[in-house]
Amino acid sequence: MNMEKFTLPYPLRLLNTLGAGLRAMRLPIFDLKEETLLRAASKQTGLSDFGDPYFREG
Repeated sequence: MNMEKFTLPYPLRLLNTLGAGLRAMRLPIFDLKEETLLRAASKQTGLSDFGDPYFREG
């Protein structure tokens, strides 16, 4: 089986480097944690019932 080394395109590597630097300075661009996303969705929509919890991880 031939496995070639995968390299991200330069713009994505640059964004990853920038993100790592911002995290190191404790300045995250955005947070993709489940609770953070659900809280933001509730705040924007005024809704809190997301229905069946099947979509949640775990």
